[in-house]
Amino acid sequence: VKSAQDVGKLEEIKDKVYKLGFNFGKLIVGPDEFETKLIKKDMVSRGLAELYWEPEGIVMSRTGVECVVAATDQYYLPYGEPEWQSLVMNHVQKVLQTYNPKTQSEFVYRVNWLKEWACSREFGLGTKLPMDPKFVIESLSDSTIYMAFYTVCHHFLDGELDGSASKNPLKPEWFTPEVWDAIFLAKDVPKHCKISPDLITKMRKEFEYWYPMDLRVSGKDLIPNHLTMCLYNHAAIWKNDPNKWPVSFFTNGHILIDKEKMSKQTGNFLTLFDTIQLYGADATRLALADAGDGLEDANFSKDVANAAVLKLTKLETWMNDAIETTKSQREGSFTNLDKMFDNAINIAIIETDKAYADMQFRHALGFLILKGRGRGGGGGRGEEGEGNLKKIHFSHFYPISTGYFSLENAKNYYVTHVVGGPHKLNNHMIISAPLFAEFSRAKKERERKKT
Repeated sequence: VKSAQDVGKLEEIKDKVYKLGFNFGKLIVGPDEFETKLIKKDMVSRGLAELYWEPEGIVMSRTGVECVVAATDQYYLPYGEPEWQSLVMNHVQKVLQTYNPKTQSEFVYRVNWLKEWACSREFGLGTKLPMDPKFVIESLSDSTIYMAFYTVCHHFLDGELDGSASKNPLKPEWFTPEVWDAIFLAKDVPKHCKISPDLITKMRKEFEYWYPMDLRVSGKDLIPNHLTMCLYNHAAIWKNDPNKWPVSFFTNGHILIDKEKMSKQTGNFLTLFDTIQLYGADATRLALADAGDGLEDANFSKDVANAAVLKLTKLETWMNDAIETTKSQREGSFTNLDKMFDNAINIAIIETDKAYADMQFRHALGFLILKGRGRGGGGGRGEEGEGNLKKIHFSHFYPISTGYFSLENAKNYYVTHVVGGPHKLNNHMIISAPLFAEFSRAKKERERKKT
């Protein structure tokens, strides 16, 4: 605080000092000192005071009503219990990939911070609490291992995941805790079960195939609750099998539009449907990839989206022109310029693969600059130069631009000479940059042996 004008900081300091004084201060009467917590205890014991609770600040419900604290019966999950906490902390510090040091630090802090959590309520939608059905399980507490359910949920929907199934072939009441134990914990199939043992075995195999959860993408505001609880509950259910615990979490900030918060009131608001109608799916995905990565709020720029439309059009024109001129380009041994160009491609492959592995999509977009390097320049070797560049473009941009850089386009344009002759693609294969790098190395090795 530098002056009396720092109202915000003074208010914050006042709140902290008042709170510390109330909980840990001393009352001085003449030469005597009395701790406030002892005074409180004495007054309550003699009936001169009552304990009450209130929120630290104003809390508003989703219906716009100010909340108060009510004393009700409550069940708690003992997050923070030493042994349980130790298992989760070890996983966070040694196993969990968070893609960002700040994110990992936040998880470490939250694992230490999270203690008893009220996990029940008396009304509303939710699962009945098994030991006390008059309560329902609070929503955050009831949504921590549903990813496991994803692996087998299609069996409940007659194979349809869009809700179009006319009936559910399996009844919820058939799935007792013993049945779920057989599916998720590989325990014996219970006797007198109405579900066929073959189906339970199939569901178990499907769960074992998909788990652990390799990646969960979520908002940074869920680190203090849902994501940390997800770790705790995986550690509880699969205590003896850490290989079933989440492998990585990627958390992002909120999204801005042209550096302003989204708001329907101000009109600064876009839905995914709106953006696709305005810019198309590929340009939208490019603008989102450019918006930013990590915990900071991402900025969706309308100018970038508009520019992406033009950039994709120019890129398509350049690729089509390059395809027409590939056969007319020079052949023969590599010149120094060819080697420099080929090396630039290889560096970009490594950097782009690393960027995707680290969930850094904006950095992955940097590969676009190679388009400019490959144009003009005195007719480089078609197949080994710009031809290779075009193939790499397809493989590296497919995760972002799945429309233009589609497999169908790859089949139409880039089934070219690779190891052993034409390389046929099918709908179950996506071109990979390491594969193309291997093609390049193999060809060069064959040329070296010939000479």
